[in-house]
Parts: sequence; C-alpha cells; structure tokens
Amino acid sequence: RKRHNRTDTVSTIEGQGPEPDDTDLAAIVWASVEAFAPRAAERQITIDTVGIESATAYVDAARLRQVVDNLVSNAIKYNRDGGTIEIGCTSDGRNAWLIVRDTGVGISEEELPRLFERFFRAESVRNTSTHGSGLGLSISREIVRLHRGDLTVTSAVGEGTTLVARLPVHPRRKDTK
Repeated sequence: RKRHNRTDTVSTIEGQGPEPDDTDLAAIVWASVEAFAPRAAERQITIDTVGIESATAYVDAARLRQVVDNLVSNAIKYNRDGGTIEIGCTSDGRNAWLIVRDTGVGISEEELPRLFERFFRAESVRNTSTHGSGLGLSISREIVRLHRGDLTVTSAVGEGTTLVARLPVHPRRKDTK
C-alpha cells in the first residue's frame, strides 16, 4: 500500500470519497488514545476517557481514525506539561459526537476563524519549538465534512481548546437531499 504525505492527502481527498459503514466510534477513539498514551505520559498529560461511550456512526473507519489521531495529537502537542485532555464520544440517535478538550495554550478569538485554513498556525505557537504544517485541522474538517458532518472549535488563550466533531449515525437515504 502506497503511503501518502499530508499534502498528498489534501490534494486528493476531494476525488476519493469516504467508504462509510456502521462503525463504533468508541473503538476508534480507544485505539487512538492507546497509540498516543506514551507521548502524553512523556509530558505528564492526563487523558481523561470517562466520557467515551459506545456510539455507532456511519463513517469510513480509516479516515475517521486520521481525524481522531490528529485531534488527540494536537491536544498533546499544544497542551502544557502536566495538563489534561478530556476525550469523549456519544450519540443522540441522529448524530454521533466526538469531543476533545485540552488545557493547553488556547487560540485567540481573532485567530479562531482561521484555524481550519490550510497552513495556518496560531501566533501563540509560531515562534515556539512546537512543529506543525498547519494542515492537520484543515484535513480533519474536510474528512468530517465528506461524511456529512462538521468540526467546530471553541478556545480561550491560556485555558485550552475544545474541538467537537458531529458525524451522521445513518447513511443518507436516496429519497432525501
């Protein structure tokens, strides 16, 4: 299987729609948490998983894993040493919800609207040793939107950031638009 880098993903994502199926969002979240636990532990960051509930969503599991990995990675990368990440998922029967909240540097209100732009990096991290391409959230939102969902953010400088992904529980029926 050929590996793609992030810019390949951005340039080809529109041409390759997701291949969704009923998927347990909690299983994807647990796998991501397990993969990133060592990185979080290096910085004494606690990952609070109390909010993870079984939640079936109609998604492409591999694509959604990219999104979850990106959100968890960012929550670690932009957190403070000894900080906390709360991660949860649930369903209301119509949508499945993924929530990732960190106690990191946060993003200013002025910069929030640009957060999902390709190559955007917040002022608070531009001159630090924290590396990133500024593509992760752009790609993540695109993947979520390809699934007929959305990815939104709230943040406060010095307090942290919360990202919420809304994903459909059921496939789109042919008789509806």
